[in-house]
Amino acid sequence: MKKSMLGLVAASVLSSSAFAQTGYFGADFSFISAELTDSWDNSADSDPTALRVRGGVELNENFAVEGVLGLGLQDDKVSGTPYELELDSLFGVNAVGIIPLDRTFSLFGKIGFAKVEFKDNEGDTYDDTGVSFGIGAKVNFDRRGSGMIIEYTILPDTENEEFGIDVESDMISIGAQFAF
Repeated sequence: MKKSMLGLVAASVLSSSAFAQTGYFGADFSFISAELTDSWDNSADSDPTALRVRGGVELNENFAVEGVLGLGLQDDKVSGTPYELELDSLFGVNAVGIIPLDRTFSLFGKIGFAKVEFKDNEGDTYDDTGVSFGIGAKVNFDRRGSGMIIEYTILPDTENEEFGIDVESDMISIGAQFAF
């Protein structure tokens, strides 16, 4: 009984996803908030900006898989220091849960893995790979699913082992998404 029920659920998920796949791509302007902490618990802040591009597939109205690439746009001074920090690169893959509230508005949550690298103006890097997660909302401007998004994402912590500096960061992104 359990096997046939599991088979029925798997078949319904696979068949619905086979007919409802919609590809999408998008670009976002991201405001990053980074807190740098050294091994003596001294901390400083920096707020660089980035451009993030995304592409993915909505397998059905409630689930998508996407890839993300981010590049720094503008560095920012690290408070109380002569250094500046920028996002050097961001690569990620996410599973996206979607809750459509009506035809024009949906909420979503993401969880995935990301590789993040920050760089300062002296060429020192702060990088690591880990879990990222976020929440957001999308307003559609057509029936296919193109629209505007706003998203809050917590990035994996990064570090520079040579200097004992950890970076905790999150970002708010605003952008557009186009369905095809």
